[in-house]
Amino acid sequence: RLVDSDTGEAQVLHIDSLRATGLNLDGDEVELEARLTLPGADDETPVFLAIDGNVRIDQASQTVGLGPLTVSVTGPIPDTLVIRATGEVLLAAQKADLEVQLSHGETRGGGRLRYAQFESPQLDTDLQLNLFDPVVLGAAAAPASTGSGGSSATGTTDADTDVGAGAEPDGSPQPLPLDAIRGIDARAKIAVDRAVFQQHVINDLRLQLRASDGEIKLRSLTGELHGGKLDARATFDGKHSRARLNTKGTITALDIPTALRAMAADPMLSGMADVEWELKSRGKTADELVQELRGPINIDVGQATLQDIDVDHMLCQVVALINGESLNSEFPGSSRFQELSARMDLQDGKLRLSPLTAQLPHASLS
Repeated sequence: RLVDSDTGEAQVLHIDSLRATGLNLDGDEVELEARLTLPGADDETPVFLAIDGNVRIDQASQTVGLGPLTVSVTGPIPDTLVIRATGEVLLAAQKADLEVQLSHGETRGGGRLRYAQFESPQLDTDLQLNLFDPVVLGAAAAPASTGSGGSSATGTTDADTDVGAGAEPDGSPQPLPLDAIRGIDARAKIAVDRAVFQQHVINDLRLQLRASDGEIKLRSLTGELHGGKLDARATFDGKHSRARLNTKGTITALDIPTALRAMAADPMLSGMADVEWELKSRGKTADELVQELRGPINIDVGQATLQDIDVDHMLCQVVALINGESLNSEFPGSSRFQELSARMDLQDGKLRLSPLTAQLPHASLS
């Protein structure tokens, strides 16, 4: 039974088997083999741990050397998670400096992990992965429900579109784990060749974050998203009962057809878009943080083409009808915009569009 010294909560650990060959306290190699089980709560799947490798225990220096030690984890996650560690643990100082390698399905990775109980940050890691996919890890959220939402418009350049987060399966949103977040003191630098978030893929993802005193700062997040360059930052402040979230960033040269296809939409609009946002939110649950997001979102598209809809032709038809004239000119059948921009404001769960401006070869729209 493992007991948390801070909370007093206990976790049962079953030692199914344990064998140590050449056991000594003089720093000589000890062969270790262990099979452990962490029982799941209620009907949850238990976690099975298989530990194999070599350790060196030096009583005089109060150190434990790992060289190497392999931990295999099975149970609630698909496939087997294998972690291979080498390094040294200082028992008296409660420090550990490790080099780790991991594999899980198609995912491979490795890097450095340092833990120091009495230092800040307590946990410091530099990790590289070839693939990150929450679905593969069994951590994917339930698919968003589909349906048609209402919208309203005011005038010609002001529109409201409902946005929001889905409810929890039982209908009651879960509060944010603020107590756990406040206990984190960590710094991480992570590089991922390919990160998959449902239908969206970020290539060459690089992020740096720092968590301490209930605040998580995403100091930098960069990568390639749908052909565009992503550059974002965010701060989550969980010091108080109502958490705060600030985020800002840009995507430059986003390929519009690629983004539309990823969202299972017809790629009627072609071109490259620059996207910029600066959003803030407050809330006690993840749903509330999404619903309370507010701030500007700006989109600028250069040399865009709207397929199969000729705005110039439509405008000329209206003018000809008003003047009682016939329209004899030929039109290309698509709309080529010299400039297309949208200024949007996210407030109270609604995305307000004001204004939308477009520059056509022979007309301007606003």
